[in-house]
Amino acid sequence: MFEVHAVETEGKWVKLDVGSRVYANRIAEQIKKGVDYICELKPKKSKRSNDANAYFWAMCGKLAAKLRIPKVEIYREYIKEIGDNFFISPIENDKADKVCKAWNEKGLGWVTDNLGNSKISGYKNICFYFGSSTYDTEQMSRLIDLCIQDCKEQDIDVLNDRERSLMLENWDAKTNKSDIN
Repeated sequence: MFEVHAVETEGKWVKLDVGSRVYANRIAEQIKKGVDYICELKPKKSKRSNDANAYFWAMCGKLAAKLRIPKVEIYREYIKEIGDNFFISPIENDKADKVCKAWNEKGLGWVTDNLGNSKISGYKNICFYFGSSTYDTEQMSRLIDLCIQDCKEQDIDVLNDRERSLMLENWDAKTNKSDIN
């Protein structure tokens, strides 16, 4: 991951200024002639804030107490509802349970759904959800919004829209710094 400082085109070439000769050399050393590569450039997404995470778990805990449902169960249901946090893959029938178990062991929010038989004979389609530890600001915001909505329905005090926006702005100010990893 790197920050692009400038982009130039020259004929069929694209040059990227990555801000450091050492870093540029490190990238170039990994590229071998005659090998096909897939290069994907996309903007870096901001990571979520610890404050947002703490707020989510506090609200989730209050909701769990009110509904008498374990907060982990509530969390896992939200994981499945936010969208843009999963992939579906066919897995051999005899390996599906073992693969799902290994995925689930990555963390509380790393859940799976068996979607049934694949069109590939002897395979099941499994939906793999990523846990919130991988979420960017937009995904974490959706997770928090689901919890806030349910808390409001249960008359649990939550941040108002202004306070919520300030929490996310505060996080953005802390995390949107230029750095080269």
